[in-house]
Amino acid sequence: MSAVLDADGLEALTTRKLAAHLGLQAGSLYWHFPSKQALLEAMADELIAGVGVPSPGDTWDQTMAEFARGLRRALLSRRDGARVVAGSYVTEQNTVSISRAWVQAAHERGLDLDDAVWAGFAIFSFVLGHVIEEQGMAELTAEQQAAKSQTALSDTRPADEIASALVRAVLADPDDRFEFGLTLCLDGLRQRQTKASTRSRSTTTDSRNAD
Repeated sequence: MSAVLDADGLEALTTRKLAAHLGLQAGSLYWHFPSKQALLEAMADELIAGVGVPSPGDTWDQTMAEFARGLRRALLSRRDGARVVAGSYVTEQNTVSISRAWVQAAHERGLDLDDAVWAGFAIFSFVLGHVIEEQGMAELTAEQQAAKSQTALSDTRPADEIASALVRAVLADPDDRFEFGLTLCLDGLRQRQTKASTRSRSTTTDSRNAD
């Protein structure tokens, strides 16, 4: 399945083409994948398996960062990988077990359970969006990227600092953009945890004073 995706991209992927690649009749493939959606869900589950399991001994924020980076690598391992996962709602074994493992690891390392679940969803969405854009840009040639940046500049007359900053961000190393966004996510979580801890200590102190 992945070889066909890498060769032709998501738009050209069909069950008929996959069947031909595997040397099967299209009807035979439908026994395993009754629709293209079922096929995409199987491919998405295969991609998610590439995230792997948490490393031992990390703090909760290191765990969440490792999850985000592992997910990005998994999505980038296949052409249009992020679009495959984004276009499906997967409840297959790999996706469920891996999601549970990362949430459990973050919770065991100090992150509130509900926050671990919600943060997992938020980071998952951030990574998906980032990689969709990243893979889309990768499909463009250097000349096409330059032309797009010039168009962005020419839309502002005269070109100003904001337009120039936007172009720099668009043309920046995807790793740098990714790490910046991930840092924002984790900084927000850390502040949330600090506030929750402060409220908890305040409640405990008030309770003791009341006694």
